[in-house]
Amino acid sequence: MYTFHCLRSTRFTACLALIVLSLPCSAQELDKKDQLKRFFGNTMEPKEAKKYAAALATLITNAAHPSAQDVDCLKHEIKWGDRVCFTRMHVEYYGGLTGKQYAATINIVLNTLDGDDQWQVDRITFDDAANRIPASKQKLAAVKRKLNKVLSDE
Repeated sequence: MYTFHCLRSTRFTACLALIVLSLPCSAQELDKKDQLKRFFGNTMEPKEAKKYAAALATLITNAAHPSAQDVDCLKHEIKWGDRVCFTRMHVEYYGGLTGKQYAATINIVLNTLDGDDQWQVDRITFDDAANRIPASKQKLAAVKRKLNKVLSDE
């Protein structure tokens, strides 16, 4: 079992738990590494993948903007290039202070260094041009490190 160390934001920790708890598969069936590989490998059932994408989008959105509320993953796309996975998620969320609705795009670039054995998240970007408050690069980097830790654990 993998453990996550709590960051300053309890919302961040709650979102990590949401990814694990919202999945239809039990912990005995699949570990988190396999779940991530199935999601990015595009081998999950569509309903399961949509649920996983929503949980991942919520995690990343709350890392980028800790006051974000009611995150909704409208659409996600996974495309593979030469040993590189490009994942794009279109999300909408509400600002915690303003209550204003924002649209954003999350891009995740995943690299498969050694085929199926070594997967690594190279980049996570959060683009929401309408929000004057920039996304937290530090917290997005923390999400990237956590995902890479899960992907590298045996």
